[in-house]
Amino acid sequence: MAACNALGLFAGEGRLIIVRHVDSWKAADAKAVGQYLKAPAPATTLALVGDDVGKEAPIAKALAATGEVLVWNVPRSGLPGWVAEQFRARGVRAEPETARALIDLVGEDRVDDLAVEIDKLATWAGSDRVGVEDVERLVAAREATNFALTDAWGARDIAGVLRAS
Repeated sequence: MAACNALGLFAGEGRLIIVRHVDSWKAADAKAVGQYLKAPAPATTLALVGDDVGKEAPIAKALAATGEVLVWNVPRSGLPGWVAEQFRARGVRAEPETARALIDLVGEDRVDDLAVEIDKLATWAGSDRVGVEDVERLVAAREATNFALTDAWGARDIAGVLRAS
């Protein structure tokens, strides 16, 4: 919590402190953050990021009283619906095939990248319709990581091996 209370080197109207991997924190760590949040440093936003932080996690409980907990957990089976909803929220019309094409190009496990591409397509389209041909023309396909194939092979994930290859 010392970083949250330390003054920044450059003056500004605010600052953002991002702390990753809070899903591995113990209850004592969460309690310390809860104490800090009772009297936070002015103009400081503390963003705590973790992969598997459920509502019952100590950090989620500590934040619920004073902060805002944003859960961004989209299961793979619900991804096409999530993409379609993101388009609707931005006032863009898109068919289910469009959502599937976007997911195919970006990847199922890259929700952050999907959100960026949805924003890009929504900005381009305005209130018009976005079709599969638009996605294919405007979205660059993501390449698998260098170790995607070996990781999938080692996990005996046949579908993952096929996707990576």
